[in-house]
Amino acid sequence: MTALVNTDNVTETEMLQRARDIKPALRERADAANEARTLPAD
Repeated sequence: MTALVNTDNVTETEMLQRARDIKPALRERADAANEARTLPAD
């Protein structure tokens, strides 16, 4: 994830590509968090 912090000389195209690359990972993480919320807390 540190690659996102490095914005030195990054073109708009590269930033868009990084966003596309990271979306599935973020979606998986959000899905896992939502799933965890529905589990019983014991």
